[in-house]
Amino acid sequence: MYAEPAIEPQLYSPRLGSLEQVTKTMLAAFGEAGKDTGVEVGALLTINTDENLEIAEDLAYVAARHAGRGVTGLGTAGFVEPGNLRRYRSSASIAQASGLPIVSHAGQTGGPESITEALDELGATRISHGFRAIECTELVHRLADEKIVCDMCPVSNHRLGIISKVEDHPAPRLLRAGIQITLNADDPLWFKAGITDQYEIARKSWGLSDPEIASFARAGALATGMSSGTRQRLLEGVAAWLKEENSP
Repeated sequence: MYAEPAIEPQLYSPRLGSLEQVTKTMLAAFGEAGKDTGVEVGALLTINTDENLEIAEDLAYVAARHAGRGVTGLGTAGFVEPGNLRRYRSSASIAQASGLPIVSHAGQTGGPESITEALDELGATRISHGFRAIECTELVHRLADEKIVCDMCPVSNHRLGIISKVEDHPAPRLLRAGIQITLNADDPLWFKAGITDQYEIARKSWGLSDPEIASFARAGALATGMSSGTRQRLLEGVAAWLKEENSP
C-alpha cells in the first residue's frame, strides 16, 4: 500500500539539473507510478552526512518546499556513525519548521552513541536501523519511553557482516522491550531481498507471534508520512489479517 524510499537528488543534479528540478522530477514519477499501481509513495529527502555539509541546508529547503507534496521527511545517512551531526542542526531545523520529521541513519556501523547523537543533536523521531541500542539498557528505555521508531533491516545487517546470523538479530528483544519497530528492505536491488523477505525472517528465524508481526506493520502505518486514507486501509487490513489468522 505504501513505500517511502530515501532519495538523494544531489546524486543526479550535476547532470540532470538543480536540486529542485531533480526532486520535482522524482516526485512526479512517484506520483505517476502510484496512480498506476495503487501504491502510495512518500520520499525521505536525504542528506549524506559523510559529504553533503556544503549543500545540506539547500537540501533541507528543497525538502521543506515539498513538505506534504511528496516529501514526507528529511533523512540523514552516512557510513560514519556518529557523524558529528551537530553540523546539521540548522538543516534539521529548516525541515522541522515545515512540519517534517527527521529520520536518521544510526546504530548500524556505530554503536548506541550514534543513536543518542541523532536524538540529541537533530531531534530525530525515527532511526534507520538502530539495532545496536541493545548494547545500552538506558538507551533502550529511552527509545521505548519517547516512542522513537526504529526502521530495521535484518537482511542488510547480515549481508554487510554486522550481524553474523539473522537468527541473532536483536530486533525481537528490542520489540519486547517496548520499542516500536518497522521492517525494511534497505536496498532491495543490492541485497536481493524485499519487504516480504524481512517478514519471513521474523516468522521463521525469530519465531514471532502474529500480534508481534502485526506490530511491525502498525508501526509503519503510524510513523511514516502516508495519507490518512492509506493509513486507515493499512490498519484495517492488519486487523482483518489478525482476526483471520486467529479465528477457530
